Amino acid sequence: MEQLDLPLAEWIVLALMAERPSHGFAIAALTAEGAEIGEFWYISRPMVYRSITRLVERGLITAVGSEEGNRGPQRMIYAATRSAKSTVTRWLSEPVTELFDVRAELTCKLLLLQRRATSPARLVER
Repeated sequence: MEQLDLPLAEWIVLALMAERPSHGFAIAALTAEGAEIGEFWYISRPMVYRSITRLVERGLITAVGSEEGNRGPQRMIYAATRSAKSTVTRWLSEPVTELFDVRAELTCKLLLLQRRATSPARLVER
């Protein structure tokens, strides 16, 4: 798969989907203000769902099932494709080259690596 040019929000959603199949509501809960990811990079619920739509359109994630919502409609569960998982792994090891991106992108990469129980040594070294 070629190098992707995705906004940071889409990278984060894709990386979370690469961890395990999930639905948009669960991803939005992780990226909400004050939540684990949202504490560093807040992604609104509408942006999460927009990112999911774009990732599906690009063939990076695919619907793998659904589950009943507590109070609403069924929630569609998505999973990252095999090639998307490899792409996320490469992205997580790529250095952040722009000083402007250090706070957001580097912090998010470090947090996502921690969630994977993966050492950040390669990223920091590069």
